Amino acid sequence: MLHKIIYSVFMIVLCPACVLEDPYDQTQDMAMENLQKCGVKEEINSSGGVSLQYGFGRPFESSEFLGTSSDPLDLPMEYGIQGGHHVDISLRFTGSLDPDLVDITINLIIDNPFNDLFYGIHNTQGWFLLFPQDEEVFGCYFHQARIFLFDLEGLPVEPLGVSMLNGLGADLYIKLSTETADHEWSARGNLRNAVNDQ
Repeated sequence: MLHKIIYSVFMIVLCPACVLEDPYDQTQDMAMENLQKCGVKEEINSSGGVSLQYGFGRPFESSEFLGTSSDPLDLPMEYGIQGGHHVDISLRFTGSLDPDLVDITINLIIDNPFNDLFYGIHNTQGWFLLFPQDEEVFGCYFHQARIFLFDLEGLPVEPLGVSMLNGLGADLYIKLSTETADHEWSARGNLRNAVNDQ
């Protein structure tokens, strides 16, 4: 009986040292699994193996416009409850992409004659893209990226400025950064005063 107890203690103490290290590296599998979470890359708006679709709201509603110069996005300018005005846009990503801890920046450059007076910006750091919910199709989502509108003094755009910007064209420059890669897109849109729609 005593020798069984001694043997049991011996196994408990020394057993971890007896385990051979698994030569198979599971981190590669985990990395590949993360890259497949957002589905298969689509053919439109592709950057480095990742595709972007523009839309609005949550749940995501795809835009009827492609964001090209011949088919620009509709960019409604809305009033924020804390003052100032903004444009909201939702983004759907597909392709080889790890959705964890991404950085997203969006720069909105307004056409002449006001490109040196007003601008828009969105900046999110260390975010987790979301998987589809309800009726959303497969992909990874960033809902309602809020692009804040400012004048060149850094002050929020007031109603008079929104009236001046109504109907003007603008370029969107979108950058998605992960731990391993940067992806960039550009889109064309038309600003619209939507304050009265709220």
